[in-house]
Amino acid sequence: MIDRMHAGSSIDGMHRAPGGVVMPDGDGGLCLAPAVLTEAELIRFLRLDEPGGPKDPGQTVRYYRDRAKLLRGCKIGNRILYPLTEALRFLALKVATDAANTHF
Repeated sequence: MIDRMHAGSSIDGMHRAPGGVVMPDGDGGLCLAPAVLTEAELIRFLRLDEPGGPKDPGQTVRYYRDRAKLLRGCKIGNRILYPLTEALRFLALKVATDAANTHF
């Protein structure tokens, strides 16, 4: 099973590798996205921590979860976690909404 890929690895436009969905690993490479993401992993997955992103990526996640109601998490223990399927649904919803309201 692939557990780490480098930036030069071949993946398609949806960030899918033969073993699943990939995300930035925080060290300049890529890794397989886990089935359930922590807030920090979700921030990396959405690339909110990259240059040009929001000043407070955690606040952005909480905004989409709590105020905009576009992102759903689930509480497991004392943490709110995000199923990968929910992160992908959120992205698809944002793409559709943004495409309807803007001309990128």
